[in-house]
Amino acid sequence: LFQGLTDSTFSRTEGWEFLQFGKYLERADKTTRILDVKYHILLPRATDVGGAVDTAQWQAVLRSTSALEAYRRFYVTEILPRKVAEFLVLSESFPRSLRYCLRALEHSLGHIGGERRQSLPPSPAEIDFQRLRSDLENLSINDIIARGLHEFLQDAQSVIGRLAASV
Repeated sequence: LFQGLTDSTFSRTEGWEFLQFGKYLERADKTTRILDVKYHILLPRATDVGGAVDTAQWQAVLRSTSALEAYRRFYVTEILPRKVAEFLVLSESFPRSLRYCLRALEHSLGHIGGERRQSLPPSPAEIDFQRLRSDLENLSINDIIARGLHEFLQDAQSVIGRLAASV
């Protein structure tokens, strides 16, 4: 209700950009945390991978991020952990994926502060943010998993937190 009211009644000024920034900041943070909890803490025994409980847990992750229907439209096949991670981290079109949220954050950040801000050098938090954005544009899910999905998600959460504090 709040998002609907602000989208349909607020002028597109700095105040509205702060609301958008906050929305996508929270989405990025929560999506990474939910995915990390399943991947790291609830990681099943090797014998359970692909079983009914594992599939149900991955389905719950998708529901928790409001992604189940979008995932099923995108990947018509069964729910696979690698595909879930790919969808929630790298999707360009799903509005709760990390990649989508960071692109929206970058857009809002560009409008907050206007010309005053653009004349200042980027903060260390903004530099880290740009590095993370670049990684999401250039890495595949295989690259991220090879690096360590848990470590990648923790790094993303740290960068998001520093950016929020900086702003």
